[in-house]
Amino acid sequence: MTRAWTRPELATRLLDGQARIGAEPIGMVASVMAQNRRLLQDAGVSTGSVVVVEEAGTADFFAAVLAVWSLDAVPLPCRTVPDISLAQSAVLLDAARQVRPAASAAPTAGLDSTAVLHVTSGTTGTPKLARRGIASVLAEAEGYRRGLTLTAEDRVYIPVPLAHSYGWGVAFGALMAGCQLDAPPMIHPRRAAGRLDGDATVVAVTASLARLLAGVAGSVGTGSGPRLVMVGASQVKATLDDAFADRFGLRLARNYGSSETGATFIGQAGLPEDAIGRPMHGVTVLAPVEGQSGELRLRLAAPVEGHLGESGAATSEWSTGDLVRQDSTGVVRFIARLRSMARLNDRSIDVHGVEQALSGVPGAAGVFTLILARPGADTEDLYAVVAGTGIDPEQVESRRASLPDGTRSVRIVYCDSLPTAPNGKIDRARTVELVRAKWGLNG
Repeated sequence: MTRAWTRPELATRLLDGQARIGAEPIGMVASVMAQNRRLLQDAGVSTGSVVVVEEAGTADFFAAVLAVWSLDAVPLPCRTVPDISLAQSAVLLDAARQVRPAASAAPTAGLDSTAVLHVTSGTTGTPKLARRGIASVLAEAEGYRRGLTLTAEDRVYIPVPLAHSYGWGVAFGALMAGCQLDAPPMIHPRRAAGRLDGDATVVAVTASLARLLAGVAGSVGTGSGPRLVMVGASQVKATLDDAFADRFGLRLARNYGSSETGATFIGQAGLPEDAIGRPMHGVTVLAPVEGQSGELRLRLAAPVEGHLGESGAATSEWSTGDLVRQDSTGVVRFIARLRSMARLNDRSIDVHGVEQALSGVPGAAGVFTLILARPGADTEDLYAVVAGTGIDPEQVESRRASLPDGTRSVRIVYCDSLPTAPNGKIDRARTVELVRAKWGLNG
């Protein structure tokens, strides 16, 4: 039976390991970690407290995380402080190592085995906090070590946010495997492309970042270059794969997972664009069986702890909500997202049907639905942000009028393109602000 690790043991295990952040041993962060620890103790942080850790440089970020773990507290990494009620009452350790004490830093119930909290995307409502268990993050790290064949000789380059569950997972896996980790944000594509032309051996990007890199002028270098470039949090289109191969001389590997589970699939380079690959070490596909289609259901090496504040026991079985097909070789191929019903004023509604209907309007390049509380009233409204140019509002209204009663009152917002975050996903916070501004909800 695998032994249970504690949060302070995670901190010690990383500090005593052989990993490097940049060219320096990870142990170099010990002094900064100690300073952070004292600041957090003064703010009342103790076992079970939640600490919002604002993303900073790689070394400072992990010095903050290790300080939180050393106090047996739980980090909530973020790029900006999330608009979640718990985050407002949690202790904040910002990028400048300034601490904002909470009204109460009392332990949060139910986090005894939780290693980290991740903010979900909140596609149809308020974002949630996914609880990643200690056993789960260790299992994911081992899955990356085996799936990416990581060794101490690898130089892992991650120009994606470490606060995002994808960036976090790859970075933690690299550190656990004793690799050299470099994770600066990609400020300039040319500089990032230089890393791929240079000494990076394993690279983790999103599809949008890979597209920017492929567009940087240059030719396949004669140096070693990366042996693997992996795309996560987004699908790899054949055109992108071809463009990346033309520029860097290798095709893109795949990554698939969720905030609640961490990574669960790695797909080798050169797969068809609808493929997500094969399950990582410790992950078993329960359904569908080879040659059939159905919702992807998994058994994981460690329990999924769910979301903070929700009841229910942790389980090692996970239904992804994705419709897939498993081919005869064991490769899983994505077909469509099976969107669950959302709740609007305590009634179930089909937001997928709304998006599907409005996406069919000529000129529509994307549709994103949101459920927002109405200011000063105990009610909610459904909004659909329709992106594209040259869209005929009359056709949108015609589609809206044909929707079922529960969604026919959807409020429409038009924009040229949907706001996106650096990881390539819809930037929900900016989209909310767009909706609030269009509908006069900011005051």
